[in-house]
Amino acid sequence: MIKEVPSISVLKLCKVSLKGLYEEAPQVRLSPICFNKLKSLKLKLGVDKDHMQVMIQLLKYSPNLEVLKLCCDEDGEWRENSLMYYEWCDYWPVREDQGQGHEMHDPEESIVCLDSHLKSIQLIGFKEEENEIELQRFFLKNAQVLEKLTIVWAGYALKSEEASKKVLNIPRTSSQVLLTFHDAKLKRKSDNWLDYC
Repeated sequence: MIKEVPSISVLKLCKVSLKGLYEEAPQVRLSPICFNKLKSLKLKLGVDKDHMQVMIQLLKYSPNLEVLKLCCDEDGEWRENSLMYYEWCDYWPVREDQGQGHEMHDPEESIVCLDSHLKSIQLIGFKEEENEIELQRFFLKNAQVLEKLTIVWAGYALKSEEASKKVLNIPRTSSQVLLTFHDAKLKRKSDNWLDYC
């Protein structure tokens, strides 16, 4: 099966798979598997430091990725264990108004898909929290050929104009990116988590 991994074009990973990848991250960095043919990546995750580290590694080793879809946790939470924004800010770039921290990835290190291939990002379950806005800031700053960033609000999110304005005012590296917001649509219950993404 490992031989087949580099030739896949679509990959979907749930939170449990991502946890396993995070635990294996030190070994993966020593002997990474390149997903050279991967065009579409769908992840069910939380916006916490562990998931973001795995997501960055997957982006680094998927140089031709064009579509990224990030789905919120089943219970509607992006973050697990109620992590506060400042508890994991060492993985996000620090703005002048935010104290000390480290960056999520080394800005000197190129992520090829962000530089030349990633065209569409969809965030499902957005609730206008600061960490989610920082995730969007990361993509808008680094995805140079991004054409579309879609945010699907969580079904119970308070969709404030202030949060929308904040997101719309984020500087963008790609001049052609279109930012869109959608309301979540309720789906019938299913045992398959992929039905919710």
